[in-house]
Amino acid sequence: MKICALFSDYDGTLAPVTLSREKSRIPAKLETLLGEISVQIPVIIVTSKDFDFVYPRTKFAKAWACVSGLEARLSDGTIYASDGLRDLEGLFEEVRRLGFSGSMFECKRSRDGKLLGFSIDWRGGRKPSEELLNRVLKLSTGRVFVDFNTENPYVDFYAGPPQKGKAVRRLRDILQLQLAAPRSNNIYRRFPSR
Repeated sequence: MKICALFSDYDGTLAPVTLSREKSRIPAKLETLLGEISVQIPVIIVTSKDFDFVYPRTKFAKAWACVSGLEARLSDGTIYASDGLRDLEGLFEEVRRLGFSGSMFECKRSRDGKLLGFSIDWRGGRKPSEELLNRVLKLSTGRVFVDFNTENPYVDFYAGPPQKGKAVRRLRDILQLQLAAPRSNNIYRRFPSR
């Protein structure tokens, strides 16, 4: 089977999820390897981060599905944006005023500055109280799409339904990648550790 592209998430896959936003980087050896791979096949990054964050850290990539697929970009500058997105600015200001001391807010914007999503991130700080988190989640109900797992030190809010899978299919079609179907039910291949 010929490998025609490499699709990868950023946080927790290429870069450790435990690092703060400012320190987030791909380890040097892995970055070098991905650069070498990108000469042979397209490397596509699929992430909840926005393009302004992920691009400087993944310049080797051919394409990016950003903000969980709400915006896709190609290395030639072409942009594909989702339609029917909600306005997040008002909710973002309401949430910020609730007082998340020790937490960082991360805005995720499109090329034209539209707020596509935002996160409340408490890595390196104190986790917000359950009461405060429940208040924010209740405030958001019906207004935005929320991604929250109690195991993670953050909560994400999106202007539309996260669509990483749809973005992957769109980029596959745009880049005219012929992805081979798996030959068996075991679609994962184990690679020997070094």
